[in-house]
Amino acid sequence: MEEENGLTLGEIFKVIFKRIWWVVGAAALGVLLVVLVTQLWYNKTKQYYSVTYEIVYPNSQSGRYPNGNEFLISDSISSETLAEIKAGKYSEDVGEFANVDVEKMLKNDAIQLSTKLMKREDDSVATSFTLTVMAQYFSGEEQAVNFLKTVASYPVNRVNAIIAERQYWLNLTTYENALTYTDKISALIAQKNYLSGSYSALREYDNQLDVKIAELNNLFTSEQQQTLNDRLKTNFYVLNTNEYVSNAEYRKAVLNKSIDDNDKIIEALKLERDEAVKAQNAGQSASGFAGSVYDEVVTNPYDVRIADLTAANTSLRNTIADIDKTLAEIAKYTKEGTDEYTEKNNFDGMLEKYRAELTAATEELAEITTKLYFENSRIIFAGNKVERLGGIGAILSAVVGLLVGAILSAIVVCIIDLPKYRRAKLAAQGATAEVAGNVSESADGDNNIAPEVTDGEDKA
Repeated sequence: MEEENGLTLGEIFKVIFKRIWWVVGAAALGVLLVVLVTQLWYNKTKQYYSVTYEIVYPNSQSGRYPNGNEFLISDSISSETLAEIKAGKYSEDVGEFANVDVEKMLKNDAIQLSTKLMKREDDSVATSFTLTVMAQYFSGEEQAVNFLKTVASYPVNRVNAIIAERQYWLNLTTYENALTYTDKISALIAQKNYLSGSYSALREYDNQLDVKIAELNNLFTSEQQQTLNDRLKTNFYVLNTNEYVSNAEYRKAVLNKSIDDNDKIIEALKLERDEAVKAQNAGQSASGFAGSVYDEVVTNPYDVRIADLTAANTSLRNTIADIDKTLAEIAKYTKEGTDEYTEKNNFDGMLEKYRAELTAATEELAEITTKLYFENSRIIFAGNKVERLGGIGAILSAVVGLLVGAILSAIVVCIIDLPKYRRAKLAAQGATAEVAGNVSESADGDNNIAPEVTDGEDKA
């Protein structure tokens, strides 16, 4: 449709199409500029990388690390942890994150870590974590992906480090440094209990551990422990006999001194008690009251104290008797060729045998634990990928640039060429009108001339 002196849409497109290469060039330039601006500037401040994941390691449901410390997910993005990651502590390429400004990242809250409870297919409940970091802190997508995965993997790295540093032999070290047989036996019992508890905690992750647990139950049994303690008590075994003998007389002298001091205190308490009773009785006689009830009220504090000191002296005398008995037994089992000497060596041999068995079991536990934690400690990434979110995508940027460039160039073409086209059109329309007028006038002139009569016609 055309209005008078106007242009149709088709004519406008006809004008634009005459400069189609302008439009194409402007559109291409628009695509280039918009893509560069969005990808190199705008998106740097708007886009972020995000990854969602689960953390799994043996006994992780307890909310604690293997060493008993509380599991805090915030440790993954602490300044200390990020500094370690930047320094390449957890990377094969030490300088991989050297240019990442983790201090500024933390200062600007450009790194965030959130948690959410989710339901698995088996109806169990698990905790998922979502880590997001602004894209502007990375030189490229590969560096960003590796950085996020390294941060997410920090708890697992820490778990494996704790397992590698675990003090499996702590009780055995105590055994080596013990000064008495009692302490040595206690250290071996503690190590046996430690092994049993460790295997029980790992049992759900490896059914084959039932075999190891059964083997462990046959090591240093409660009966064997009781036998050692009974022989120790019966035979008065001393670990360092020379030191015990040299200190025995001094110890006895100290104990006898304590007994003498307690006896003096007891005698003094008895005198004080008797004086207090006399005074109480004198007062009761004057007032007309008397009786044993009143005596007990007065004497009871003294009697309690005297009884305590008497019991203490009994214990001290028993200790002296034990020292004397121990000295007598030492003289027997330190003399070669005696039955007591043979029995003492047998006792030491049994103790060493149990220590060696528990040491071997401890070495096996360390190997099994390290392997089990390594195989069962992992990060489960949702979708197995790190996503780049926010900002404007490259395809959308290209489309916007294409449209903007094409529209602007079309407008410019219209501004330049439409007036010329309109003038040419109007001129053509005027010329056409003039020709049409001349033809019309010629036709009208022909109609006003009378028809010529021939002679023949007049005669008729």
